[in-house]
Amino acid sequence: MRYLKHCYNKSVIPSPLFSKIQKGTLALIGYHINEGQAQALSHFLIDADSVESANIKTLILHNNGCSDVAFALLLKGLVLQGEL
Repeated sequence: MRYLKHCYNKSVIPSPLFSKIQKGTLALIGYHINEGQAQALSHFLIDADSVESANIKTLILHNNGCSDVAFALLLKGLVLQGEL
């Protein structure tokens, strides 16, 4: 729910990023991620300790236009999730 609230507050269209989580891997290949989406996903990851299927151990980013800021936000979420 926090993901949706954050997207709404930042005027970002929510994307089905969570459907890309499989067996602890989030593969975002060819999937554009802006800073708002990255921040919302980061907040989700921080809160994901209560969502067993969302514990991400591997993040694959390729050809997605992810800025340095967006990448830092995603890493922050992963680190604070405690799975790395």
